[in-house]
Amino acid sequence: MTKVKIDKNDNTLYGIYDDIIIFSDNNNDIFFHQAGSGDLYFSSWSHDSEINIEIDKFDNYKVYMCFDSLYNKIEEGLPYDLNNYYKNQLFNGEVISYQSDAYDEIIDNEKKYRYLNIYKLNDKFLLRFINNIPDTMYSLVINTDRSRYGPYRLLFMELYRDLANLDNQITIDEYLYKQKVLERK
Repeated sequence: MTKVKIDKNDNTLYGIYDDIIIFSDNNNDIFFHQAGSGDLYFSSWSHDSEINIEIDKFDNYKVYMCFDSLYNKIEEGLPYDLNNYYKNQLFNGEVISYQSDAYDEIIDNEKKYRYLNIYKLNDKFLLRFINNIPDTMYSLVINTDRSRYGPYRLLFMELYRDLANLDNQITIDEYLYKQKVLERK
C-alpha cells in the first residue's frame, strides 16, 4: 500500500505559491502546486505512462476526507452547471476523470492528453495519473480561469487549499474511526 506524504515548502522565490503537496507512490512523487498564474498543477519528474496512488482512510484520514469532499461535491453537481453539462464531462457516476486543460499533443494524427482519474473504493481512493504522451514528464494543468470543466475547477482549487491547510493534529472523528476499525479486527 502506498503511503501518502504531505509536504509543504516555501517556493515563493520561484513564482510558485508557498505550498507544494507531495504524494508518493514509493517510486514517483506527484507535486500538487499552484503557479504564479494561479493555475493548479499535478506534476512529476516521472516519464511513466501511469502512476497509481492509494489514499487509505485509516492511514491517511485527513487526506482521504479532502478527496471524499471533492468526490461528493462533484457527484452532487453544482447548481450553476445547467443540465449538468460540465459534470457529465468530468464524472461518469463512478470515476472522476480530469483531462489536462493544457499540453495536448498530436502524435500519429491522434490527440494525446494527460489525465487524472479518481476512483472511490471501500475506505480508500485510487488516484491514477495517466500520461499517454510518450517520453514526457507528467504534468496535468487545471486552469483557474478557462477550464474545460467550467465551475468544477473551483472544487479542485478548494481541494488544494484544504490539503495545504492540513496539520498533524488528530481529530476526534479520526480517532473514533480508527478505534472502530481496530475493534473490528
